Amino acid sequence: MFLEVKGLNSLKKKFANGYEDFKLHTIDAINKMVREVAIEASSDAADLPHLTTNSKYQRTGNLSRSIKAIPFNGKFAEIVVGNSSVDYGAYVEFGTGTGFGIPNRKYNMASKNIEPYASLFKGRGVRKNNMPYRSYLFNNFEIGYSKALKQIRAFKMR
Repeated sequence: MFLEVKGLNSLKKKFANGYEDFKLHTIDAINKMVREVAIEASSDAADLPHLTTNSKYQRTGNLSRSIKAIPFNGKFAEIVVGNSSVDYGAYVEFGTGTGFGIPNRKYNMASKNIEPYASLFKGRGVRKNNMPYRSYLFNNFEIGYSKALKQIRAFKMR
């Protein structure tokens, strides 16, 4: 009995390219996510409500304009909030004193990754500065992360 397998070479080639194709697909999904999250976070930061109705605070738009997406560089991609003149983004995101909070997340990254950083702001502002949290970044990250996972899972080998 003789068994002939046809197309074995093309199958080998398909799987040889599969890893690289999947890697490029994943990088594209991550870069798209950080771009979209940065755009949405910037928009949400620009639209945050004033803390009080009679606030004398004049919006500058600096927080919103400081939000930048940095694409995958071989090790990681990131969303940067703030710069040398904008160092208050975390106070807005997490609040201070009794206003501190981290909204629940579907992917529950807060308990492991966000909470240790966010908790740095929990004890601040124990007098007049009890600013409530007004999430503009991590709520958008949650949405973007979900979309990126779906896009990565939808990978089809050529």
